[in-house]
Amino acid sequence: MARLALYVLGQERLVKGGSTVPDLPDLFWSVIGCLLTVRGRSLSRARIAERLWPDKEHEAARHCLASALWRIRMRLDPDTTPLVTDGNLVALSRKVSIWVDALAFEHRARPLVERPSLLSERRNRARLARVLHAHCGEFLGHIDQEDIAIERARLRALYLDALYELSRAQADAEEWAGAIRSARVLCAAEPLREDAQRLLIEAYSRRGNRGLALRQFQICEATLARELQVPPMPETLALRARLLDARGEAPLTPATAIPPDGHRDTLIHARDSLVDALWAIERTLGTI
Repeated sequence: MARLALYVLGQERLVKGGSTVPDLPDLFWSVIGCLLTVRGRSLSRARIAERLWPDKEHEAARHCLASALWRIRMRLDPDTTPLVTDGNLVALSRKVSIWVDALAFEHRARPLVERPSLLSERRNRARLARVLHAHCGEFLGHIDQEDIAIERARLRALYLDALYELSRAQADAEEWAGAIRSARVLCAAEPLREDAQRLLIEAYSRRGNRGLALRQFQICEATLARELQVPPMPETLALRARLLDARGEAPLTPATAIPPDGHRDTLIHARDSLVDALWAIERTLGTI
């Protein structure tokens, strides 16, 4: 049995026998997207036409779909095409083995998100980390069609929830480096998610990077003020207060005693510059 792979998260690809099939008609991915949004992976011709050409008359839309399906059939080997037509229905073929990255992602991630207690086991945390690392982008991001957009939002929410549950489980296991990596990706994708910001602040602090933790609080505070015109939640403010208290309670030794005022401003400036430099390094590392 032939095996096909459909990549619909990020850059779309149809892979057959390890090789990417080139020059697919644009509407191929729109039809695939419509089928992936429904249980059973099949739809009537009328329903697909209505979804893809909502502004056209019924017969005109049906004609557009018929033309698109004809171009797809001409481009693909009939024995290995992922699309089949059966009378009035269009469906994903059952005659070939078809692997879809979006379906595989949901199959692997959802059980761990719905039962986060499973992430107390190291092997499950590692499994979810691999699943998230392989996640390449949004579901058919270039297609502006309502049902596909709804599915895109649903899968994105699952991705963000999986990142949060993984980072929280890593923090509970005191895997602070992993918690920082996961929370940093989550905060970059959803900077207004304050629970993720708190996780990242806490992870920086527990790793010994109190300066980066305070810097992350400042980023969170500025983002909330700019985007929502609201202050951080009480839980986030309390976390900042604990960081400041911990810094203030550190005993002073003769080597760390505060120098005369003339030098104190210089040291404060150097400290702030160092925090900014560390933050720039962290951001750069996150893109490598």
